[in-house]
Amino acid sequence: MGLGGRLAVTFGGLVAVTALLIGGASYVSTGNQVTDEIDRFLHDRADEIAEGQRRSPEGRSDRRSKDDGETVLATEPDAEVQLLAKDGAVEANSGLLLPIDDRDLQIADRAETPRLRTISIDGDDYRMITQHIDGGGAVQVARSLDETNSLLDVLQERLVAIAAVMAVLAAGVGWVLARRTTRPLRSLTAAVDAVAETRDFTVPVTATRNDEVGRLARGFDRMLGALAVSREQQRRLVQDTAHELRTPLTSIKANVDWLQRAGDVDRQTRVDTLESVGRELSELNELIGELIELAIDDHEL
Repeated sequence: MGLGGRLAVTFGGLVAVTALLIGGASYVSTGNQVTDEIDRFLHDRADEIAEGQRRSPEGRSDRRSKDDGETVLATEPDAEVQLLAKDGAVEANSGLLLPIDDRDLQIADRAETPRLRTISIDGDDYRMITQHIDGGGAVQVARSLDETNSLLDVLQERLVAIAAVMAVLAAGVGWVLARRTTRPLRSLTAAVDAVAETRDFTVPVTATRNDEVGRLARGFDRMLGALAVSREQQRRLVQDTAHELRTPLTSIKANVDWLQRAGDVDRQTRVDTLESVGRELSELNELIGELIELAIDDHEL
C-alpha cells in the first residue's frame, strides 16, 4: 500500500473511531434520558395510584389466564399495575403478573425508598417501580421498554451508518490530500528512476515548495549537480592521466626499441639509454603513486 492509501486508511479510521465514540456517547446519553423519562413516569403513576387519584385494577389476572377469560381491563393502556398486600400477596393487577422478590416484600411490609429496576417477562423487557402504600402494601407499576429499545436500535443503526459514511468520505478526502501532498515526491521518484536508468545527472528536478518535500527536492538537485561536477572532474582526470602516462611510456618504448635494434652500440651509450629508461620508469612510478593518493583522497571525501 502506497503513502496515499495509508493516509486514506488512517483518515478513514480516525474519523470512524471519532464518529463511533461520539455516537456511542450520544447513544448512552439518549438511553439514559429515555430511562429517566420512564422512571419519572413510573414515579408519578405510582404516586397517583397510591394517593387514589387513579382507579386501581380490580381482581387478579395474568397472561397465563387469558384463555380462561379472566383478563381484567387495565387501569391505563400505557402501564401495567399490580397491588400487593402488606404480606406481599397479589391483591390485583391489570393483566400481567409482575415479579416479586424479597426486596419488594420488604417495601410492602414497611415504608422504604421506592425501588426501580428493569425486569424481563416472557422475553419482553419492562421498567418497574415498587412503592410502599401508606397503611401497608405496595403498588408496582411497569412500563414496556419495547418502544424504547426500538428507538435505541434505530439510533444505533443510524449512528453506525453515519460513522461508515463519514469514514468513507474522510478516506476519500485523505486520498485526495495525499495525492496532492505526494505529487512532488512522485516527481522526485521519477527523476531518481531516470537518473538510475540513464546515468544522466542533468535531469531537472522541480522544487517549487518551501516545506520538507521542497527542501528534499532542492537537496537532491544539488546532489545531482555535485555528481555532474564530479563526473566531469573524473573525465578530465582520466584525460590528463592518459596524456601524462602516454609521454613516459612512449619514451620508454622508443628507448627499448632502439636498444633492441642497435646491437653494436657502445657501452656508454647503452648505459645512458638505460639510465634514461630508469628515470622514465621512476617518473611513471611517481605519477601512478600520485594518482593512487588522489583516488584515495577523493574516495574519503
